[in-house]
Amino acid sequence: VLSAHHESEYLLSLINLGIEQFITKPIDHDEMLLVLYKVCKKINNKQAIAVENNKIIFNDKNYFDKSKQSYYYQDTLVKLTKNEILFMQLLSDNVEKICSIEEILNYFEYEDVFIPKENVRSLVAKLRKKLPINCIESIYGFGYKLSMPIDD
Repeated sequence: VLSAHHESEYLLSLINLGIEQFITKPIDHDEMLLVLYKVCKKINNKQAIAVENNKIIFNDKNYFDKSKQSYYYQDTLVKLTKNEILFMQLLSDNVEKICSIEEILNYFEYEDVFIPKENVRSLVAKLRKKLPINCIESIYGFGYKLSMPIDD
């Protein structure tokens, strides 16, 4: 979406409808071409996170089993911390939707786990080391979402 709007509530609702990215005016042509390239690649590869039998399947080697609260690489269990499991549960319940920092903190609080706001980034960084590259996407100024990694 090409837009002059910068209000987070407006932008967040559209992103959650499936908009890939916003490009604000004035147009940065290099940024626009990069976004178009990524979107075309996604469409051409028909990449989407598959959800089957309560599993989030990233690719033929990686999946998160929501019912077991476990992540597997080549059918081998990869140890996740309690907080990483909670974060994966939240993201897997909201595939391709942005989870704001506030929603993340509220989710953890609901699960009787307190994490300071400044620790969310660290949690994401540690989890990213265990998951396929680019599975957790940072949406600047909004939060995070689970998305299909794109091979470059």
